Amino acid sequence: GFLVMGFSLVWMSFVQVETSYWFLLVPFTMIGFGFGLVAPARTQVVLAAPPPDLAGSAAAINTAAGQSGYALGVVLSSMLVTQLADFAFLQPLAQAGVSEETLMQIKAALPSIFARTASSVYPNVPQAVLDLASATYDQAFATGMGQMFLILAVLMFLTAAAILLGMHRGL
Repeated sequence: GFLVMGFSLVWMSFVQVETSYWFLLVPFTMIGFGFGLVAPARTQVVLAAPPPDLAGSAAAINTAAGQSGYALGVVLSSMLVTQLADFAFLQPLAQAGVSEETLMQIKAALPSIFARTASSVYPNVPQAVLDLASATYDQAFATGMGQMFLILAVLMFLTAAAILLGMHRGL
């Protein structure tokens, strides 16, 4: 299951700004399939390990761990993709000779720019500047997202390897 999800994430790492939703249909389906293989196995292990009188507690721990993992995954992947996208956005500026002080000001301004983007409030900013900034950051975000998918794929492959080694050792 982890291998299937890892290969799906590698596929998704090729996402670009213009990528069609149809391109993502197969990897999303594969992630669902992989998760469908992983979740029941995790549940079986967690519920079979404790004595029968603690099965209810084990089920609660299993549910809490799953829900916590989902929430933590969303938070961590969002932070990771944002950092990678910011780096992909700022790196060409640094290579073009923009000063470190200016880069720090731009980096500090990025969160408020995105907050305004979500609310569609752009006081006194010409449309041409908005279009250029959007196109530039869109590509940087796609780059960051692709890198995040590759990092997560590596984690999936490492998890699969750890589980395989653990199974062969009786853990």
